[in-house]
Amino acid sequence: MSFRENLLYLRAAHGMTQEQLAEQLGVSRQSVTKWESDKSYPEMDKLIKLCQIFDCTLDEMVQGDMTDRVVTEAVVESSFEGSMQEEPLRNAAVLAAGQEMHVSAAAQEEPTQGVSDQPSQVAEEGGDPHAASAEHSGGAGQVSATCEEPPAHEDVPAEDVFGYDEHMRRFAERISTGVMAVMLGTAFSIVLYALGDPQSGFALLPENIAAALGTLIVLAGAVTGVALIVPASLDHASFVRQHPHLRDFYTEEDRARARRSFAYELIGGIVLIFIGITLIILFSETPLEAMVGTPLMLAFVAFGVKPIIHGSMVLGMTNIADYNEAAAEVLEAHEIKHMDIPAPQKQELLQKSVQEKRIGALCGSIMIVASIVGLVMLFVPHYQNDLFWLAWPIGGLLCGLVSLLMKGFSHE
Repeated sequence: MSFRENLLYLRAAHGMTQEQLAEQLGVSRQSVTKWESDKSYPEMDKLIKLCQIFDCTLDEMVQGDMTDRVVTEAVVESSFEGSMQEEPLRNAAVLAAGQEMHVSAAAQEEPTQGVSDQPSQVAEEGGDPHAASAEHSGGAGQVSATCEEPPAHEDVPAEDVFGYDEHMRRFAERISTGVMAVMLGTAFSIVLYALGDPQSGFALLPENIAAALGTLIVLAGAVTGVALIVPASLDHASFVRQHPHLRDFYTEEDRARARRSFAYELIGGIVLIFIGITLIILFSETPLEAMVGTPLMLAFVAFGVKPIIHGSMVLGMTNIADYNEAAAEVLEAHEIKHMDIPAPQKQELLQKSVQEKRIGALCGSIMIVASIVGLVMLFVPHYQNDLFWLAWPIGGLLCGLVSLLMKGFSHE
């Protein structure tokens, strides 16, 4: 048996469409079509994934005869129980196709028995023995005709087979919490700095001890933020590498729900930020400005930023097209070149990858400069300023501006 015939049989036996198999492999449906028509051959990593999906060895998949595996209803139900419940008619047809292919393969191995038995069996049932013989003699050609993918796929609902929704929600939660942790660390450190400042009127600690404790709080907030953001980003990058192209499974109702959720989180975040601004105005030019006003303002801003970031990321995750395009930000050029996608789409991803690398380098440089400025304003005498924390938001805004300009003026 050839690889093509094994693939046709196994896909039908497991009740999978070309689109569903392509999604699990991270390739296009056209790639699966080419494999099943002997126009191309999958790469080794895709062959290994196929063996994992169909629970067979590489030798069995490439050189063996997988049609020896009798397809039973129990096997199909155990593999795709949910699909059997939702689409019983389609899976029953697939099951019959798999059984028919097994009969055809057996007939090829024992032609004499197949020709003699089939007409007599049909004659007993009152059918046309000549029609049965003609149908039975189709052999391997019948396998291909039976397993051809139907032209229309509108009746096959998309599914989140890789846990994308859960992954992105967890990613949004960790990123937004990490940003909040960094800002809260800065807010609490200001309280400690004020407790050691003789001019604040609340000098309850020696200046050096207050400065040391404040620095530790800043570092604690930064470490907490990094401990949340960096692993989350690495996990996301790994997810994108494993699944660089996904089929859109979100419905309009899902997107409407995400928009409503984002609206609530955006309004709540803006309200919290305005409360913080109100507090800093309330305590300005009073002895409590450094001790209470500024820390409270930063704390409310931190609590307000978290839902805004979280809501925007949850809303953005429903745009699968953007996710597929954004894969260029994570994938290296050699990984994109080896992707099994159409050439125009591959070229577009390569160009986008180069652009994103340039944007990343510029933004990294901007944030390094912003961090240096902020730390100088925090620790270096004669340059110390209570507005040191503005260095990072300004750096972030500059990064956003650079990104918009480079994307807006980029050439095809």
